[in-house]
Amino acid sequence: MSENVNVRLSVDGENFNFEMTKSESLLDSALENDVDLPYSCQSGVCTACQGRLVSGTVEMEVTDGLSDEEIDEGYILCCQSFPTSDHIDVEID
Repeated sequence: MSENVNVRLSVDGENFNFEMTKSESLLDSALENDVDLPYSCQSGVCTACQGRLVSGTVEMEVTDGLSDEEIDEGYILCCQSFPTSDHIDVEID
């Protein structure tokens, strides 16, 4: 499995494609790639960076802002999400 991850990120209907490493959070990588992603606390509590994982897998360090039901439905916190697959597809409304 590769250290690099191909990302498709849809923010309010606008699509972005970029590559990131598995050692950085989705939020950090998106900001580095000039994607204007909503965020506030960056600690997994405020849920401003909440998105839905359409495909691929991530591991979240903190999930305090999400209910178990939201996690089961595929919702993630971009500031706490580190990819564990070679491709992820995330939608943020």
